[in-house]
Amino acid sequence: MKILFLSDDFPPESYGGAGIVASSLAGKLSSKGHEVIVLTATQDITKVEDSLHGGIRIIRLYSKYDVRFRNYLGAFNPFIVFRAAKIMRDLKPDVIHAHNIHYYFSFSILRFAKKYSRAVFFTTHDSHAVSLNKVYPIKGRTDYKISIWREMKYAGLRFNPLRRILIRHFLRYADRIFSVSESLKLNLEANGIDNIEVVHNGVDASEWHEHAEAKPKTTYGTELGQDDLTDKKVVLFSGRLSGGKGAMSMIDAMGLVIKKIPNAYLLVLGKKGEYTDKMQKHIEGTGMVGRVGFTGWITGDLIRKAYQACDILAVPSLYLDPFPTVNLEAMAMGKPVVGTCFGGTPEAVKDGENGYIVDPFDSHRFSDRLIELLSDDRLRESMGQKGRVSVEKSFSLDFQVDKTVGLYHKYLKINGRE
Repeated sequence: MKILFLSDDFPPESYGGAGIVASSLAGKLSSKGHEVIVLTATQDITKVEDSLHGGIRIIRLYSKYDVRFRNYLGAFNPFIVFRAAKIMRDLKPDVIHAHNIHYYFSFSILRFAKKYSRAVFFTTHDSHAVSLNKVYPIKGRTDYKISIWREMKYAGLRFNPLRRILIRHFLRYADRIFSVSESLKLNLEANGIDNIEVVHNGVDASEWHEHAEAKPKTTYGTELGQDDLTDKKVVLFSGRLSGGKGAMSMIDAMGLVIKKIPNAYLLVLGKKGEYTDKMQKHIEGTGMVGRVGFTGWITGDLIRKAYQACDILAVPSLYLDPFPTVNLEAMAMGKPVVGTCFGGTPEAVKDGENGYIVDPFDSHRFSDRLIELLSDDRLRESMGQKGRVSVEKSFSLDFQVDKTVGLYHKYLKINGRE
């Protein structure tokens, strides 16, 4: 089967989960004998390319515009969509599978995808199809319905009244919309989008298991740019560093943890920049200097070493975080998770079984759960093992690929093209 992936970003030019998830899926599909081509965008004209990487053809098109026009060009971007359409016409793929397309390619590309392929799918990794901003809880509860007034308040003079209408129109060209979590599906349905199937992200469980049995965590401090971790109780915080991911709340919770467990240590994985500067100031203000370490953006074996070095993963997202892949990575490594109650985390992390689910706005409750796990080696081991089993049964990359390919075949048959 010839499969064309569409994605605004794709590794190595990707710092978000969607591009990385798309890359893992593309790699596994290729390893199973499918011809996979990736059409993606770059904001650096020197990185425009059409070349092979690991058996996958990657075509990068140049696309850059002033972010002030995102609310318009995210629905229809004439500066790239016609160039992309010509490539789709020439490739004649069996399936076109779009991932994040809300920034550069725009949702309008789905109309051309329908024209130049036999079946079209769109995976929504976030709420951008229905909201300009992240979906934050109101009075402690997720309000899935996004009011037009809420959008106008956020966008101000940049508000595009036709954006939602256009996006819903273009999404009708997809034979099926895949949502990465039930929580995200509810968010989309509450705002007028249907025809949705939940396909959870997966990870290569066997690959992570190999590293789980590797060297003890104490050997990894230097490799991760940290001091000796031998006598530390390490809490890992990983992802795109931002307020929505709960970075400041994480520091506040760790401040409480350290009062009970003086050798507790927060290891932060994420791209260094303006927000890490804010975090550093908050750390200084809470007296936690020397208790927090930043690795910067790391990939490959170093990420696995970071999981090996930690005792617990913390995911304190303050918004509807669709389905953080870090949960699955930690679980595959046999590490328990203390995660947010908002978004898709509770679909993977079962409270009291392979971790704990907590309201991240409650720093005391969050810290209590961290303290409980850091203080009990047997509990951590038990929960970690249950998490590993859960990944093998329900969240493996093979499971994700099999379900995805099954849906490809189903809709090719429905369309009378198989």
